[in-house]
Amino acid sequence: MKHIAVRLKNIRDSKIAFGYKESHQHKRELIDSNIEKRDPALKNLVNELFDRGLAYTVDNCSLFWLQINDGNSLEYYVGKNEVEVVFDSQWFEEQKSRIRNFNGINYVEACGALADQFTIKNQEREIDYET
Repeated sequence: MKHIAVRLKNIRDSKIAFGYKESHQHKRELIDSNIEKRDPALKNLVNELFDRGLAYTVDNCSLFWLQINDGNSLEYYVGKNEVEVVFDSQWFEEQKSRIRNFNGINYVEACGALADQFTIKNQEREIDYET
């Protein structure tokens, strides 16, 4: 499974993008959406990404955090124009466990260190995805 931050005009488009079969062997499954609203650690990571230049809106497309399951690599999604961030869900669970007992500034700095692992794409670009 993967956590993915994707630019969409509206959340309904996520079902088009991630909820269909490409072939019998390669199924994309949308597991959950708006996951940053229920996961405090993810919300803190997202805030650190915003502090590092991630925009709330790019080309009239908002940022939606989803959890998906498919056979594509992380690199496949990194190369997609509409994808801002993608990472393995298990990796994130391990990171959350590692920093769970940190307090105050130590926790904020640990979330910042996680955010520093991601490259912020050009926030002035046009978003082109098919609905």
